[in-house]
Amino acid sequence: MTQTIRPTSDELAALDVFQGVDLGSISDLLAHCPLVSLEPEDILLRAGQHHGILYLVLSGRLSVHLDGPSTDRVATIEAGHTVGELSVLDESPASAFVIAETPVRLLAVNEIAFWRMVNVSHDFAINLLLLLVQRLRANNTAISDKVRQQRELQRRAILDALTGLYNRRWLDESLPRLISRYATSGRPLSLLMVDIDHFKKFNDTYGHVVGDHAHGFRIHPT
Repeated sequence: MTQTIRPTSDELAALDVFQGVDLGSISDLLAHCPLVSLEPEDILLRAGQHHGILYLVLSGRLSVHLDGPSTDRVATIEAGHTVGELSVLDESPASAFVIAETPVRLLAVNEIAFWRMVNVSHDFAINLLLLLVQRLRANNTAISDKVRQQRELQRRAILDALTGLYNRRWLDESLPRLISRYATSGRPLSLLMVDIDHFKKFNDTYGHVVGDHAHGFRIHPT
């Protein structure tokens, strides 16, 4: 809901996007920006919807959710930060749901006021650019970490943890492809299967720890 109590100069100066900015040069623009308050679980932005507003977070905390309000949060937005600037810059719809975690107060800057501030204040434009660069780097790092985690999970899914050899899942996924490839090329394909008879007796006699050690033993060619 919209409030009438205006933010103080200290609240505005605490915003990252206004660091080093002469607030007097944009005070008339800010005076016409509505102040919005949210209660916990109120939705500020919905994925897929156009809004065209830059929100300045004066107090409280917001959470970001990709697939819906009830899904796990992927990020938080604290007081002093901004949200919605990309939709103003490229007129694209919101890419995520943004929800209040605590009572939140925001200043809503529409597209007209936003571009006027960019034209009036060089410092505001530079701050906004730096904030976007920081978010881009953070997103790239998060994506790289996610890719590494996925690759590690994929590796573990196809390798036997005890022996380090490819498991049944790898065989089910790869064997049809290998057969097709070698059939097309006309080259022979050999498949060797090795089994240890009566290994249960070994485990029962010497214990599973010793059995695991024997099972994981590899013969290296000399």
